[in-house]
Amino acid sequence: MSATPTSRVETVQDLIELLSSCAPNAAPRLATCPNFPFAHFMGGITQGVDEDGHLAVFLGESGQQGYLPHNVAVSLGWAPSPTPPTRRRRTVRATRLR
Repeated sequence: MSATPTSRVETVQDLIELLSSCAPNAAPRLATCPNFPFAHFMGGITQGVDEDGHLAVFLGESGQQGYLPHNVAVSLGWAPSPTPPTRRRRTVRATRLR
């Protein structure tokens, strides 16, 4: 399963499938607040019931690491992809010889 920037992970199985394609030694982080993106450390994980009465798994956070790297925000669809500036072609002005 590959997640698109706007897709929602609906089940623990979906999360496991997404994580299985990641490097096992990569540090887990939570990306939060798309309009002002931050990276947070992962905290505890617990199972409970959500406000609608459905069984849910809650992923806790354990403090803010810092700003979310721009390339991560781009891959999540939270920031525009940087485009290189356009360069105008230089022209040579003709000069008169005296």
